Amino acid sequence: MAQLVAQAICNRQVVGSSPTTGSIVRFRLAGVDRIGKIPLGELRVSHVDSFTSDLEKAGYSANSRRLARVVLGGAIREARRQGLISQDPTELARPIRQDGRAYEPIDLAAFLRACESDPNGILWLAFAVTGTRRGEMLALSGVM
Repeated sequence: MAQLVAQAICNRQVVGSSPTTGSIVRFRLAGVDRIGKIPLGELRVSHVDSFTSDLEKAGYSANSRRLARVVLGGAIREARRQGLISQDPTELARPIRQDGRAYEPIDLAAFLRACESDPNGILWLAFAVTGTRRGEMLALSGVM
């Protein structure tokens, strides 16, 4: 398993990633030690969930944990392609939740009241009711 994960990491690097990939690759390589010790036929969903949970406890962001799962999934897909494993435990693993905290309804209402006199108040309201991403909203602000 360790060899497949290491190969997936190298393939990810060759395909191309952002300049911040160095730190991501370091923790992926650290994960190879842990996940790589599990015999391929014994790899279970619980191992994938535990791996992801350990990354969260170590302080890695949701995006970093997702990228680690992508690399692990790539290694497992390659193992399936080679006929070494019949099921992909990453497919059934718990989803990785986005970091952050949503406003409580009372806090959101107070924030929107405070923005009523703000020239961009309508944009804040649109953020609140649509869930639009920042980049999408910034693109809209240029149109208005």
